[in-house]
Amino acid sequence: MAAVAVVVALLALRWLLVQLRGDRVRRVMLEPEEGSGRSELVSGAAQGAVEDAVGGYPGVRRARARMQGSDRSPRLRLDVTLDDDADVVDVWSRVRGEALTDLRGSLEEDRLPTVVRLSMAAPKRNRPRVA
Repeated sequence: MAAVAVVVALLALRWLLVQLRGDRVRRVMLEPEEGSGRSELVSGAAQGAVEDAVGGYPGVRRARARMQGSDRSPRLRLDVTLDDDADVVDVWSRVRGEALTDLRGSLEEDRLPTVVRLSMAAPKRNRPRVA
């Protein structure tokens, strides 16, 4: 009975570690030019560039990007927190038309499957209300 309990505990621990690891990408493979070596981009650089670009848009409080999938077929998850008075349509248009287009160009990808989650932040306290 004790041996079975140990095996179950080890299997549960392995499952937990796999769940925590996720499918984050550490490097993204870029298309090599004819006759040249392998080109890689550290995913943190791409994530940081997207976060900086989107985080600088008016009305954006915070942007977090995660590269997922595999090094040859990456996916992006972008979580954007907006101020309560942000222009959601403008932010969405800029994310789609600027940030994602620039990232696809940097990665030399025609497609980059992306999930964008926009959420509104609670209003700041002590902020004067306009009547």
